[in-house]
Amino acid sequence: MLTAPQVMARLQLGRSAVYDLLRTGQLASITLGRARRTPTRSLTDLVVAGGAAEGCGDVGVAVLAVDADGRSP
Repeated sequence: MLTAPQVMARLQLGRSAVYDLLRTGQLASITLGRARRTPTRSLTDLVVAGGAAEGCGDVGVAVLAVDADGRSP
């Protein structure tokens, strides 16, 4: 499970872009109390979908460098 800043770093996107992806449902997340977390699988799904959001052209490079546990190699 990733925090918004972790998603921002992996996708190389700004805060507004990440929250737009979450708000529009293009990037799945869950809410734990007041905290919002994004499963690592959601990043992979976004890449497979072709980075559907505007400004996500380089998403594949950032996400594919993450192992199954969500850590960078």
